[in-house]
Amino acid sequence: VGVFCLVMISGFWPRAQAELFTAIAEVEPLLQTHKRIIDDLDDYIAKEERRIIILKKHLNTYKKEHEKAMEDIPNYLGNPINAFTLIKRLTTDLDDIEQSIKIGTEYIKNITMTHDDVKYPTLEDLA
Repeated sequence: VGVFCLVMISGFWPRAQAELFTAIAEVEPLLQTHKRIIDDLDDYIAKEERRIIILKKHLNTYKKEHEKAMEDIPNYLGNPINAFTLIKRLTTDLDDIEQSIKIGTEYIKNITMTHDDVKYPTLEDLA
């Protein structure tokens, strides 16, 4: 029985090694995909951090101006420059902020769509 098992194992061993090599060769390109995702996420996070800094500046300006306005509403709005900048903040500046937020969310959606040179696994590969 021991000799029979040894003969059976030795017959399957080369085939098992070949199958393992094939499996490794098929999965190895995914490491390039993995690296690309790491690089893309690093880039995305850096861009998001810059975007957040800009958004925080807008927020601080909004808060300061709002506090100033609430101290003396008639006097604040009676100043044409204050009235103009309030309207500007609530129109063009707000549009810029909304566009900035939209760009941030679109960027992450498009990251995986732009890499034709790397292979992505499918859910079938998990099965």
